[in-house]
Amino acid sequence: MEAYEIIVDGRVQGVGYRHFAVTQARALHICGCVKNLYDGRVKIIASGETENLQKFIDRLQQGPRFAHVCDLDKELYLGKENFRDFSVRF
Repeated sequence: MEAYEIIVDGRVQGVGYRHFAVTQARALHICGCVKNLYDGRVKIIASGETENLQKFIDRLQQGPRFAHVCDLDKELYLGKENFRDFSVRF
C-alpha cells in the first residue's frame, strides 16, 4: 500500500473534477479524499495498491470532459490519517 498527496492545477474547479475523482477512486478501490483549494487547485489524498494508484493518477491527469489539467504534482503522503473510503471534503 502506498499513499500520495496530489495537487492538481488547471481548470479543475466548477467542472465536476471532485465528483470525477470520487468515481474513479471508488472504481479502483482507492481510499482518501479530495477537496478544492482556495487558489483554484484541487488537493487529493490517495491510498491504495501501487498499480491502482498509478491508474488513478493517469485518470486524474485526463480529468472529466470540461476540465483542463495543466500540472499534477504528487508526493508521498506522510500523514497518519487512515481512510476507509474516498470522499469529498469541504
